[in-house]
Amino acid sequence: MFARRCTWLFAGLSVTLASSAAGQPLAVQHAEQNSPGAALLSTTLPAPSGAGNIVLVAVFHLAGGSVSSITDSTGTSFQLVVSAVGSAGFAGATLSVYSGVVPAFVAVPNAVFVTGPFAAYVEVVVTEYAGLPGAVADLTDTTPPVVGAASVTGPSMPAQRDDLLFWWLACEGAITGADGGFTLRANINGDVVADLFAPAPGSFTPTATGACNTTVSALVRIPSRPDAGVPGSTDAGSGDAGLFDAGAIDAGPTTDAGQTDDGGTTVTDAGTTVLRHEAYSVGCDCSAAPVGTLAFAVLIALSRRRQTAR
Repeated sequence: MFARRCTWLFAGLSVTLASSAAGQPLAVQHAEQNSPGAALLSTTLPAPSGAGNIVLVAVFHLAGGSVSSITDSTGTSFQLVVSAVGSAGFAGATLSVYSGVVPAFVAVPNAVFVTGPFAAYVEVVVTEYAGLPGAVADLTDTTPPVVGAASVTGPSMPAQRDDLLFWWLACEGAITGADGGFTLRANINGDVVADLFAPAPGSFTPTATGACNTTVSALVRIPSRPDAGVPGSTDAGSGDAGLFDAGAIDAGPTTDAGQTDDGGTTVTDAGTTVLRHEAYSVGCDCSAAPVGTLAFAVLIALSRRRQTAR
C-alpha cells in the first residue's frame, strides 16, 4: 500500500489531505506444515511479509487438541475469524481460520507459531494477501459441503468486485484440485486452501476434485473495500443499506433477513446455511474532496483574515 497526497484549491485556499490506496488485491505467498501431534507447530513463509498485508492462518486438528495462541515473527495480532467442528469421521475435529494485519516489515521470512496442545494430528496453512483494507471477515459460511462421487461443492457466497473468498476444506479422503473459478493455494494431505478474487459482483461457489467420505470447511469473505456507508459497497452501514445486505442478492427470505446479520450476530438462513456478519467502520475517504470539510475550513480562514484586518 502507498500514501497519496491530494490537494484541492477552493476560493483561493489550498487544502492538502492524505489518502491511501490499497491497490489491486493479490495472493503473495503461502506455506504449510503438519504434525502427528505437537505442543507447538511452526510454519515459515518463503519470504518476509509486507507491512499492511493480511495473513490468514488456517488450522485443522483432530479431537483432543486446541489452539491456545497464534503469533508470528512480525508481531502480528491474530484474531479468530471462524471455527467449525466436524462430525462422523471428523467427530471432535476442529477447522478454523485466524487473520491479522502485518504491522511492520521484518527483513527475514515470516515464521508463524501455532501453540496447542495438539494430542493428535494437526495441520496449518498460512497465506498472505496484499491490497486489502483489513483482515476482518465480512461474511463466513460453515455449511457442510455437498459430496459427490468425484467432487465436493462448497456453499455459494455473494461478493463485490475484488473481494477475497477464502475456502478452507478438510476432507476424509483425497482432494486433487479446485475449481469454480477458485485457485488452489495448498493441498496438505488432501485438505485444501483455495481462493478467489471476485472478478465482478455476483455469487461464487468453490468446488474441489476428489472423493471424500466426511468433510468440514469454512468459506470466508474479506471485502476489497471498507464499510463507508456508500450504496454499492459490500455493506453500507449498521442499517444494512448496501448492495449485499439490502439488495436482490442478500435480502431474500432464503438468503438473509437483512439487519439481523449485522454486528456479528449469528443467524441461520433456510435452516442450513450458517452466516456470520461483521461490519466495518472507517474514517475519511480522500478519493474525493470532502466538500463540507473544505467549506468549513474556508469559513475559518476568512474569519481569521477579518480579525487580522481589524
